[in-house]
Amino acid sequence: MWVRKWLSEKRRERYGHYSNLLNELKTEDEKAFFNYTRLPRGLYNEVLRKVEGRIEKKDTWYRKSLPPGLKLSITLRHLACGDNYPSLSYNFRVAPNTISLIINEVCDAIKAEFAAEVIQCPTTTEEWTAIAEQFEKRWQFPHCCGALDGKHVAVTCPWNTGSVYRNYKGFFSIVLMALVEASLYGLMSALMVPATMPVSTMGQN
Repeated sequence: MWVRKWLSEKRRERYGHYSNLLNELKTEDEKAFFNYTRLPRGLYNEVLRKVEGRIEKKDTWYRKSLPPGLKLSITLRHLACGDNYPSLSYNFRVAPNTISLIINEVCDAIKAEFAAEVIQCPTTTEEWTAIAEQFEKRWQFPHCCGALDGKHVAVTCPWNTGSVYRNYKGFFSIVLMALVEASLYGLMSALMVPATMPVSTMGQN
């Protein structure tokens, strides 16, 4: 099977970020490793251990599959700094079209593995009351049951959607909304909606 020489497995292992830079940061500079992946080394290893079964592929007679660690590292780098696919391709020496598949695959695996553990929305009066008490104690906000914020995530305009995804800043996006508890770490809910959807109706979807 033909492949560009600079994207070959040998050169990927010799010059790619995953085999070289990332290993250096792991062993020599944990702060820089966190900056690169946005995960501490221990948490990175835990995430990899939990998702590798979902993203690992079998080798074939004509090529070896990409390591789960490489797939995770590409995805984390994309999520951390928004690097586009060509830029990631040059850094990790993986074809851009392959990267587009990898990122979706790894994100789906992370969601499937961690959603029930990480996103836990209260269901009883007692649980909501406890959260309200935490907000009042920590932030002096009485009767507050969550902190809500959103972020525009740039996307390519979906086919046949007109201006539904065009935001007031002049580009196409979906809005990622998140609801967190008083510690700001406990995620209770998250959703993604078109950029033009009114805030008042977001919770109904």
